[in-house]
Amino acid sequence: MSVVKFPSGLVGIFPQHIFQLGQTVIYPCSTRWKRMFLMISHIAGGLQSRRTSLQEKEKGFTLIELLVVIVIIGILAAIAIPVYMNVQNNAKDSAVQSDLTNAKTAVISVQTTSGTLPASNVNIALIPLTAQDGYTKSASTGTITYLVTGSSFCIAAESVTGSEFFVTDTGGVVKVDAVNTLPLTCTAPAFP
Repeated sequence: MSVVKFPSGLVGIFPQHIFQLGQTVIYPCSTRWKRMFLMISHIAGGLQSRRTSLQEKEKGFTLIELLVVIVIIGILAAIAIPVYMNVQNNAKDSAVQSDLTNAKTAVISVQTTSGTLPASNVNIALIPLTAQDGYTKSASTGTITYLVTGSSFCIAAESVTGSEFFVTDTGGVVKVDAVNTLPLTCTAPAFP
């Protein structure tokens, strides 16, 4: 009769018997079966020690993993920051366009109330326009210029982004560019 001890965790199913790890089993077996039991025991012990050593070593990130994460964050930042800046610049330009529309509304309100357009002035701030007339000005807008030519007028302004816009009594707000130039009836604005 041979005595076979299984390492902990090993479950063996053999003819007419189930063995669990850690049990000492007295089993009448041939040398062939005994060798097989010892081989299984040796393999299971080796696997268990390998698992333990791997678990002890895996306690953090490798340098390569950290570098990959940093590169990915850098790429995302390189994409996101210019997009964010463009969104901010578009918002500032929209504020200037809104200010010009409000100034046009205020000038038309004064014209409706008094019967005549306000006197021409380089700086619209010198004309007594109020919020009650519909005039407001944001921090994104530089000096708003106002020029009367006969019975029409032109109001122009520059954004903090450097973009120039104008509005006339007959049209909406237009951005000054290669196609749409500042009309001769407008005074060029400047940002202080």
